[in-house]
Amino acid sequence: MTEEYTLLSAFLVGLVGSTHCIGMCGGIVGILGTQTATKPIWSNLLYNLGRMSSYMIAGAIAGSIGYFALNFVAPEHINRVGQILSGTFMVLLGLYIAGLSAVLLPVEKAGSHLWKWLEPFGRRFLPVKSLFHAYMVGLVWGWLPCGMVYSILSWALVSANPVNGAGLMMAFALGTLPTLVVMGVFAHKLNAWAKQPVVRFVAGGLIVALGLVMLFGGGHAGMDHSQHGQSQDQDAMEHDGHTMHH
Repeated sequence: MTEEYTLLSAFLVGLVGSTHCIGMCGGIVGILGTQTATKPIWSNLLYNLGRMSSYMIAGAIAGSIGYFALNFVAPEHINRVGQILSGTFMVLLGLYIAGLSAVLLPVEKAGSHLWKWLEPFGRRFLPVKSLFHAYMVGLVWGWLPCGMVYSILSWALVSANPVNGAGLMMAFALGTLPTLVVMGVFAHKLNAWAKQPVVRFVAGGLIVALGLVMLFGGGHAGMDHSQHGQSQDQDAMEHDGHTMHH
């Protein structure tokens, strides 16, 4: 997949899967909308900016880990391994959001070890008394164990680049932004809407479809294009060599 397609995919996953965010982050967004000394809309925006910052940091870390992991994967298998890993996580995420599988719960449980250490620190900024407090709450709450976040982090890992990893997480966060900003105003109504089985099923089904495309349709074009480019370069070198010989 091209970089643009991957960024767009991350954004769409955030947009479609943000129904899951309502359940995960709804409580803290509701607090920002009621227990704050600043205007709720600004607190909400600063909270999401902090959340986006933590996602980008995590993406950069995952991309760096992927960069060093390349030493242990044969070059000819890198694209395929990344395609399988990313696509599988997307399918599992879609099933998880649709309520058809709890397979990502162990992944979230693994992340809870870090969360147990960070969560008390985040509560120091509640109630929110300033925009700085709102940003810090978001910065901490961005590390809340979440299967959807971990799924996009698998893309950041496969990107094997800290800048690309951060970019992927930023695109994902931007996708979740509309729902969570609106939720700051209509928290109760959105929460009831997101809990409807049909909403979860449709959102999960769309993400499963994206995962299947990644597994069986994505990536091949990019690999063929690369091979085609290498073939063109080789033909050009042979042509230059033939010209010089004459």
